[in-house]
Amino acid sequence: MDVNGTSDKFDFESILDKDAGLDDYVAVDKPRYSPKKKQQQRQIIIHEESSIAELQPPFQPGSSVMKNSRRYLAVNWLGCIHSVNNTTFHSVNVEYNNKTQFRGYNFRDDIGYTMACLGTHGVLFAVGSDNGNPSILYYKPNNSWGPKGEWMKTLPIDEEIIAIALSDQSIAIATSNNYLRFFSLNGFQDYIFAFPSIVCMAAYNNLLLVAYHLSIAHKGSQNLGYVLYDMHDRGDIQKDFLPISKESTLKWLGFSEEGLPTMFDSKGVLYILHDHRVYKQARWVPVLDTANIVKEPKSDADSSKSLKRNSDVIDLDDISENKAEKDEEKEIEEKEREKEKEWIYWPVAVMESKLMCFILKYGDDVPRYPRPAYDEVNWQIPLLHLDNKNGHYEERWMRESIISSFQYQEAKAKNELNEEKIIQLKKKERNANKIIIELIMMAVSEEKYERALDLAKLLNSVRFLESALKIAEFYRAPNLAEKINKLKSEKIREKERSISRRQGRKNTLSNRATSYSQPLASTDASTYVSDLNHNNMSESSQYEGRQIPSLKRSAKDTNDEKKQEDNDDLPKLKKSAPPISSYFLKSTFFLRKKVCSIKKNLLLNK
Repeated sequence: MDVNGTSDKFDFESILDKDAGLDDYVAVDKPRYSPKKKQQQRQIIIHEESSIAELQPPFQPGSSVMKNSRRYLAVNWLGCIHSVNNTTFHSVNVEYNNKTQFRGYNFRDDIGYTMACLGTHGVLFAVGSDNGNPSILYYKPNNSWGPKGEWMKTLPIDEEIIAIALSDQSIAIATSNNYLRFFSLNGFQDYIFAFPSIVCMAAYNNLLLVAYHLSIAHKGSQNLGYVLYDMHDRGDIQKDFLPISKESTLKWLGFSEEGLPTMFDSKGVLYILHDHRVYKQARWVPVLDTANIVKEPKSDADSSKSLKRNSDVIDLDDISENKAEKDEEKEIEEKEREKEKEWIYWPVAVMESKLMCFILKYGDDVPRYPRPAYDEVNWQIPLLHLDNKNGHYEERWMRESIISSFQYQEAKAKNELNEEKIIQLKKKERNANKIIIELIMMAVSEEKYERALDLAKLLNSVRFLESALKIAEFYRAPNLAEKINKLKSEKIREKERSISRRQGRKNTLSNRATSYSQPLASTDASTYVSDLNHNNMSESSQYEGRQIPSLKRSAKDTNDEKKQEDNDDLPKLKKSAPPISSYFLKSTFFLRKKVCSIKKNLLLNK
């Protein structure tokens, strides 16, 4: 307040017109974002949060959850391990399919194992940390020649086992500290390194297949990756993305009986890792889609059952009846397909070109107890037009070629490429060529000559090219026959070249062997000895001149004297002398070298 009774503060309300609205004035502090923009921003954040899915937790392939106080700890082509909860303790039963080779057993489980692996040499058990109890790893061999073959390892309290793998050669475990620990079958700790976000593992001989999270799960994809690791050489053979179906999870991971890496997702698609022995060149190939299994197309005999063969006259009543029967069959097939889509395939193992599994048909998500029999499902690569004969034969050819290439690479890697294996591979190749001949016959009958020629290029033997040539001649296609004949002549030339190369290699190897074993002639021996002595003496004189420059003249004099001595000795080797062996030449050369060094030392001392 001043002397006149007025205040120093500015009276802002006296200026405003009380009757004026707020719309006539401009706000001093504007907000940065309007309410609409804030709403849009909130929607974007909610959309991003909804697109992020939950990460798949670690699991053990072949295991199940506890249901009716029972659970499967491991199921594979060897057998199964299941646990029974008896309130106060657990009992574990180990069963093998081949009871003549392996003997099953059961034991009381006071620890409460939650993970297991069944192998040919033994069984591996593990349990995570719970209620202050540490994680435990326990291995029990099937046949041990020592009194104490089984062993147990206890992990620190802050480290928990999340996944285990067992092979015929080693053991691998993944822990919550992002450690991957390796053990031998006798409990020796081989190696350890860091590996984050492991989902599951499987092992075969020296190979370890690991599935892990590359990043967060986004837009229905788990973003999984895989590593095929060599436990002996300690290096990555393959490393890439794991391409499971969209909006699905990994359900099973393992190796086939012969060592082929495979995986199965929750949408019922089986994948194999083709060319996994070729460094950084493997790719995942889908070989079975259980949700879209197509039945084999009917043969001509089945389709012609409805027609009358004996009578030339066809009644209209019979035609209408046949149509009604076909409609009923189609309805029944459609109903069966809808039911089959609801089936759940619980994978167990892969045997050559078959998936061994349990088909759960009555809404079950876990196999029942006691363990049911295995269901066999043949591979069916999801190609187009499988209901057609061409598509059916193409799928068969691709399947045979993939299996034969894998068996060849595996036999070569294991050094098992013997005569029996070569005969088996040739049978596979013969079957693939037979399928190509069927496709050529169908293409020529439909006058698709270019397709027939492309198929003929896939034939690997001259005999099958001759059969393709006969087909072209039978259907009166001279242009196609001429081109197939050219392919045949080229194939014969390639065979002749390969035979000549093999003979050339054999001849070179035999010549090398004879040259090492055959003795030298006398004249060749004399020149060989004189050249060696001359070269050695010149090198020694140069070396001595570098080391002792004051004795250059004396070294030259000694060299001249030694040359004269060598020349005096050479005429003794006459043509009439018997042939000297290579061993004798080497021994004389070393003796002369020693004598020369002794003479040199004597001259230097003088």
